[in-house]
Formats: sequence, C-alpha cells, structure tokens
Amino acid sequence: MYRPLSDVNVFFENIILVLDKLITENVKFVIAGDFNINISTESNESKMFLFLLGTYNLQVGTKEPTRITSESATCLGNIVSTIDGKTTVSEEHISDHCAVEFGFQAQPYKKKPQNYEQIRMYNERSHQQFENMLLETD
Repeated sequence: MYRPLSDVNVFFENIILVLDKLITENVKFVIAGDFNINISTESNESKMFLFLLGTYNLQVGTKEPTRITSESATCLGNIVSTIDGKTTVSEEHISDHCAVEFGFQAQPYKKKPQNYEQIRMYNERSHQQFENMLLETD
C-alpha cells in the first residue's frame, strides 16, 4: 500500500474502509506499505495512525527507521497484520527506503468440506418416464 504525500484524512478514511471489511469478514491479513507517516516521532498524524490501528487491536510491526538519509532517519514504511510474525528492517534495498520484511509460519490450507444437495427435476416428461419404469417392473 502506498500513501502519496497528500491529504492524510483521505488515507485514514480509506484505510478505515479496508480494515472494517477485513475485520468484519474475519480474515487474516498482512498490509505492507509506505504509509508516509513517520511513527518514530509524536506528530498528530502518527498519533492518529497508531490510535486508529489500536481501535482494531492492531499495531505496526516496527518503529525502526525505514528511510535513512544524511539528514534524517524516519519510519515511514511498515507492516500491519493479524498474523503472528516478525517484522525486520533490512539495510539492503534498491530504493530510498529500507526493505521491510515480514516472516511468519504459514499454516497448511484446509479445504472446507462442501455440502451437496441432490435435486431431482420433476416435470411431465420425468413423471412419464417414472411411470414407464414402474410398468416394466414385476
């Protein structure tokens, strides 16, 4: 997920819609992104973001710097998840941000058993076939 440097309130409105849907459907999820909200400082944006996540019983995976320049070290990229795992920040990267990795133990997929219902088509033709079958029996 990427939040451009624009109105943060639009981002909050949209992430609320996403989180509401995911939580309501009771699915496990991982959201990785450059949220462009520096959670390593106590700004209004970072406080609102962390509070919003807390209302869903969620938290960010790291508070380590994910963008390091000669002038600053900020935590803009992160992982938010309902899955138990470990978030790490790697210095190896190909952009102006560090790589943020999320490791977790995957559970084998269990296919839900399907319930089948047998339906018989009943019409004049099938009724006639049934009567003919009865006449052929001893």
